[in-house]
Amino acid sequence: MRRPVARFPLASRFLLRVAFVCAVFAPVWVSAQMHRLPGAPEGVIESGVPLFEIRSSDSMGLDMPPTDLRLLPDGRLIAFARRQFAIGDGVRWEVLNQAAGDPTTPANQVAIDNDGTIYVGTPTGLARVEFSEDGKWRLHEIETWTENRPILRNVIQIGRRWFWHGDSGSLVSWQPGDAPRDLGPADAISHVFALQDHYYASDNTAAQLWRITPDGAANELIPQTGIGHTPLASAPFAPGRVLLGTNTQGLQIFDGVKMEPLRGDEILGAGARIVSLSHIGGGHFAAAVESRGIIFFDRQGRVLQVLDRASDQRLASARQLIAGPGGAVWALLNDGVLRTEFPSRFSQYESLYGAASASAHPHRYQGVLWLLNDGTLRRAIYDRNGRLDRFEIDTPPAFAFTFSTHLGIPVVGSDNGSYYRSDGGWVLFAPELREMRITDTQLPDGRWLWIANGKTGWIRRTEEGSLHYTSEELPELDRAYGLQPASNGWIWAERGAGRIMRIRAVGEKNRNRILRP
Repeated sequence: MRRPVARFPLASRFLLRVAFVCAVFAPVWVSAQMHRLPGAPEGVIESGVPLFEIRSSDSMGLDMPPTDLRLLPDGRLIAFARRQFAIGDGVRWEVLNQAAGDPTTPANQVAIDNDGTIYVGTPTGLARVEFSEDGKWRLHEIETWTENRPILRNVIQIGRRWFWHGDSGSLVSWQPGDAPRDLGPADAISHVFALQDHYYASDNTAAQLWRITPDGAANELIPQTGIGHTPLASAPFAPGRVLLGTNTQGLQIFDGVKMEPLRGDEILGAGARIVSLSHIGGGHFAAAVESRGIIFFDRQGRVLQVLDRASDQRLASARQLIAGPGGAVWALLNDGVLRTEFPSRFSQYESLYGAASASAHPHRYQGVLWLLNDGTLRRAIYDRNGRLDRFEIDTPPAFAFTFSTHLGIPVVGSDNGSYYRSDGGWVLFAPELREMRITDTQLPDGRWLWIANGKTGWIRRTEEGSLHYTSEELPELDRAYGLQPASNGWIWAERGAGRIMRIRAVGEKNRNRILRP
C-alpha cells in the first residue's frame, strides 16, 4: 500500500504565469542544456578511458606485424617488420621495402643513431641500413664476427651505450665507432638499465641481476629475491633510484643494492607482469601490463587512468611504450601500433558501465558520481584507492527520465511515476506524477518547485525523510524536457522541437493565470 502523502493547505499555493513563445528563443533552450557538475572529492579519481587509435599492420601497409617501434630524431615514428620499414606520424605511413635479393635479417629490433642512421643485427654481425633513390633499402655489414657469437636480434639503447643480445648467449656492447665487447654470458637477457655510473642486466631464466662496471671489464651479481623480481622494464625515478617493472612483482624501486615495492594501486603490485615503462613527464609514468593494458600512474603508484582490454582486446598485448612530443604516447601491439595521449583531453566511459549509449547525463550525490544513461541510473563504484572502477545499476523499476538531489536524497521522475531512494531502495511516492522535474527554484521554508506532465507544484522533504508535495493542474505543459531558471523568478521550459514556455511562481497566492499567444 502506498504511504499517504500530506498536501500543503490551499492557502500556500502560488500564482503561475505562463507565456508561450516561438522557436526564435532557441538560444535559451541551448543554455538550458548546460549542466555544471561539482568536482570529485579530494582523493577521488574519476577519469575514464583516454581516447586512443589503433593502426593494424594491414592499415599501415605492412605485410606482417611490426616487431619494433622507435622514435626518429625528427619526431617521426619508425616501425620495423623484418623486410619492411613504416615511417610516419602515426596516422599516415610510408612503407619502404628491402631490395629483392638482399639477405633478410633475423633481427626483431633496430638501433637508431642521433643522425637517424639505422643499425641491425645479421646472422654474422651488425649492419647499417642504407636507403637508395629507388625507394628500397639494403643492409651494409660493418661488423663481422670472427668468433662464434649469437645472432643479435635485440638491442637496448641507453644514451650512447647500446646493448645487443640474442635469445641466449653473450650480452654485447656496441655502438658506432667502437669495437664490440662481450659483457658476459647469460641464459636469457630480459632487460638492461642504467643507474648513476653503472649499468645492470637481468637474466630471466637464471633469476640474476648483475652490475656492469663503467669500463665493462667486470661483472658483479646483485642479490635477487627470485625470478618474480626479474626486471623487464625501467624508467628514471629519482637521484640514486630507478623504477623497475618486474616479471610478477609489479613496480619496484631499485637503489643499486636492493629492491622495494612502490606502494600504490594493486593493479601495479604483486602479480603484475610489467613489460614496458615510460616516464611521460610531470612526475607521471605509463606501464604496459601484460594481459591487462596500459596504466598511467604517478610517483606514488596511484593509478590516474587505465587503457585496458575492456576497451579493446588488442590492448592486452601492449609490449613497448614510447613517450612522444605533445603528450602523445605510442605503444607497439602484437599486430599494429596504438596512439593515445596523457593527460587525455577527453575520456570515454562506455567500458566502465558495460553498454553502448545514446545519451548519458552525469550527476553527483554525496560525492559519488551517478549516470542517467538511456533511462537507467548507474552509480559509480570506487576501488580502495579512490579510483573510479565501474558503474553499478541502481535504478527504479521504470524508465528514468530525470534525476535530482535538491531535496538531499535522489529523486527520479520516470514513465510510471516519481521515486525517491531510501536506505532500503527505491520508493514510489507519486505514481500520478510522471517525468517529474525538480527546478532550481526554492522557497526559504525548504520547498522546491516541480513540473510534471500537465501538473506543477511544490515539494519538500519531511523530518521523517519522506516527501510531501502539492499539485496543481497545468494542462498546457504536456511535457518538459529541460528547465532553466532565469531572473525575477522566471523559469524557461523546453517542451520539444521548436516549443518552449515560460513559467513564473509569485508568492503563495491560490490562483493561476495562463497567458496565451
